Amino acid sequence: MSKTRPSRVALAAAATALWAGLAGPAPAQQPSPAPAIAAPDGKVAVLPTRPKRVEGAPGERVELVFAFDVEQAPGRDLALFVHFIGEDGAMARFQADHRPAPGTAMWRGGVEDRRVLTLPVDMKPGDYRIRVGLFDPRLQGYDARLDLKPREGVGVGEETKAYDVGVLHVKPPPDAPERPASTNAANNAPRGGSTTADPLDGAAYNDDHARQLGFTSLTFHDEFNGASLSTKAWANTFAWGDRTLAGNGERQCYLERNVSVSGGLLRLAAKRETVTCPKHERVMDVTSGMVATLNSFGQLYGYFAARIKAPSGKGLWPAFWLLPVDGRWPPEIDILEAPKSPPTSFFTTYHFNDEKGEHKSEGKEVAAADLSKDFHVYAVGWEPGVIRWYLDGAQVFETRRLVMDKPAYMILNLAVGGYWPGDPDASTPFPSEMLVDWVRVYSK
Repeated sequence: MSKTRPSRVALAAAATALWAGLAGPAPAQQPSPAPAIAAPDGKVAVLPTRPKRVEGAPGERVELVFAFDVEQAPGRDLALFVHFIGEDGAMARFQADHRPAPGTAMWRGGVEDRRVLTLPVDMKPGDYRIRVGLFDPRLQGYDARLDLKPREGVGVGEETKAYDVGVLHVKPPPDAPERPASTNAANNAPRGGSTTADPLDGAAYNDDHARQLGFTSLTFHDEFNGASLSTKAWANTFAWGDRTLAGNGERQCYLERNVSVSGGLLRLAAKRETVTCPKHERVMDVTSGMVATLNSFGQLYGYFAARIKAPSGKGLWPAFWLLPVDGRWPPEIDILEAPKSPPTSFFTTYHFNDEKGEHKSEGKEVAAADLSKDFHVYAVGWEPGVIRWYLDGAQVFETRRLVMDKPAYMILNLAVGGYWPGDPDASTPFPSEMLVDWVRVYSK
């Protein structure tokens, strides 16, 4: 693929920058040094979590409410880190929950930050101290952290400027962990769907592929077997609140009503209708759907996979991609982008800043049979120093250039129009759906 094609967020990076508190130069340039955190020490108090003790079994989701009492606002948007410290003093492997805490620049009085986390299926039972802190993502080391005032019931952690606010009790699973449902073509066809294997040299995806690559622990999954979408697992807007990427020239407004679950499938529907898009306050003539795990799940390294049936039509742009949970861009890992009609190919792309701080990308256009005719598994195996892309279990691309080394969350969306796919025309079928049979993430 073209090395100069902008990322789906490159042209909308100003919004991303605002979310992460990065008011400054364009993403392709090195940001200027950040001034010291504005709030004097002790002007933000940290309170115990609600509940103070939360329980869950491996594989379950738990909700935590982090509370603060703010005498003087920090003056900029900070990020919240959450660590889970085991009885042996070691951090749990999924501790890196460095997500922005929107609005901290203007925090006043009592404020709350709600998080929904999925406990890894192999998490050791026992008690874990919940340790939090606020930090400026533009600074490095402990200088990036804000001194908080611990209220009653809050302990000071062994780390600098970190505070123990509660206890996570991981219960033993009632039975042996259940093996995920089979994902081979014959046994995991979507309900009422096809059982055809993949188009790529006859290679068939099966449920052992992640394990064959060494990714043996299932850390997140949604089979979409319920009657509605889990709002604890999925959000319907971008992390910075936008419902379109205007910088890409996209035509759609993402709305919750365009996302549904039925027949064992997640359905992201693009429709021709005129709406005033929330937040943007502009009239748009197409609506569509997106989901993201920005509030529930992020992971450093792993095997990220989804079984998807792409739509076909001019201007339709289905995508499955990863963004850093800290809000900074780049990097970005695009697992699937299929902007052509009919979708007889898809693009794999990795966006990053090179040694000079300049935006670069590497990727490949992968030829395939019409991806709208059947379901296919799109995946990446992301490890230190290397990212490998897979279609139905067969590797199609890899890169070793300055590989992202911080946790990322998932986005699935059906964009419409834009500078890359072009706008829809009279031949574009509306409504059109991007169908997702399941999403699964593994770790080593």
